[in-house]
Amino acid sequence: MKKKKVWKYLHNHASEKEAMDFIDWIKDPANKDDIMEVMGTSWDENDFDLQQSSNKDSKLVYKKIKASIAKQENLRNTLQVHKPFQVWKYITAAIVVFGAWAGFQFYQSEINKVEEPIVAVAYREKVNPSGKRSILTLPDKSRIWLNSGSSLRYPDHFSDTARIVYLSGEAFFDVAKDSLRPFKVISGDIVTVAVGTSFNIRAFPDKTDVEVALTSGKVKIENTHNNVKNEKEPVFLIPGENIVYRKDLLKIEKGHFDTNSVSWKDGIIYLKNAGLDEIIEKLSLWYGVEFEVKSKAKILYNGSFERKSLRHVMEGISLATGIRYKLDEKKVTIY
Repeated sequence: MKKKKVWKYLHNHASEKEAMDFIDWIKDPANKDDIMEVMGTSWDENDFDLQQSSNKDSKLVYKKIKASIAKQENLRNTLQVHKPFQVWKYITAAIVVFGAWAGFQFYQSEINKVEEPIVAVAYREKVNPSGKRSILTLPDKSRIWLNSGSSLRYPDHFSDTARIVYLSGEAFFDVAKDSLRPFKVISGDIVTVAVGTSFNIRAFPDKTDVEVALTSGKVKIENTHNNVKNEKEPVFLIPGENIVYRKDLLKIEKGHFDTNSVSWKDGIIYLKNAGLDEIIEKLSLWYGVEFEVKSKAKILYNGSFERKSLRHVMEGISLATGIRYKLDEKKVTIY
């Protein structure tokens, strides 16, 4: 078919017979290559805007073909046009052909674009061994207190849409406010999302529980694998509330917490109804020492120590509970 006839059809200048000829031309599979060539050239020559969505142009073709078919239906007794179900088949065929052409044109325009370079994100990781705590200031001015035996992985620069860090262990977060870039802490299966908030996360990989405790603002708690049995939707916390995620049970428990439990960031060891196992766990992590227990006493201890030496702490616990101990350079023996 000549390009002039295609142009006349697309611009509503075709006669009834020319419109019917166009439909017959479109529906014939043998004309596929000619259709692609002629229609493509017609679009180029008539300055159609290829930067706009192809949906607009395909709808134009659809309407023109449908209008022609409707006229054919009115004249079918004299012109012996095709049955309705065949007609719609040809409309579809015409649109498919146009879609193929538009897709090809889009592909051509895309491959001619200059690709933007992919910028690799550089990450840093702060690792605290047992006996060491540290304070970090992130690129967005958020401050992080990182506890002993913990690590934090974070980028040199946050993106324009989010601030994401990765925690293993325990840390207290004082998040700089930025409503356009949520602050996300990924700690195993749990994601804590905040904007301008302060909260504590305890997520040691060798422990069965992950705890998130909120001291100010508001946070949203998500489960990365959506495998929590009792909480399929995100959990929101207000100050004074916490969640404990039971890894072994795949269960989240929401409640309240003792605010003294996050005083570790201020250099305070806080013990409440602590048995010997809990005391040993906290002190070995805090001071980076090893404990050997030769006689396991049943005790419950309450107390706090602010920036005290290990000897001072052990002496206080010994006086209150009656346990005996021996302190070497990096080892404590309980008798």
